[in-house]
Amino acid sequence: MSVQTDCEMLSVQAMEAYARKYHVSGNKVVELFHAEKSLKYLQLVRRKSYARDDI
Repeated sequence: MSVQTDCEMLSVQAMEAYARKYHVSGNKVVELFHAEKSLKYLQLVRRKSYARDDI
């Protein structure tokens, strides 16, 4: 799998976990994540993690 695919899967998993934990709908979680730019943050963190693994 590509790094982008991995990041997208991680983002979806994070949103699903958030929805379960806080008992909110999937649509509300997407709105919250986009509003707070959490998706971008998660993608950056994951990319940095991959970069460290290559060293």
